[in-house]
Amino acid sequence: MYPRRSCADLYVTCQLFAGGKPLCLPRRTPYHSFSDQCRWNEWLVFPVKYRDLPRDAALVFEIWDVQNTRDHQLVGSTTFVMFSASG
Repeated sequence: MYPRRSCADLYVTCQLFAGGKPLCLPRRTPYHSFSDQCRWNEWLVFPVKYRDLPRDAALVFEIWDVQNTRDHQLVGSTTFVMFSASG
């Protein structure tokens, strides 16, 4: 782990997957400097309609910390399954 700074420059990437393969290119928010709360108010639009997603579709979010122009460090990630087992 790296030392905690008072202000982080962060951005989020988000990508749709199905069957372990990407359905499209990842989307990315602009990076923001945060002091207390990390809150994005951004829309990420994908070239796939919700109704056209396969049943095993999942959305993967990754939060990245910008150390400098060449050094970006993964802070955390999570995966959201888009549909329940019953669809």
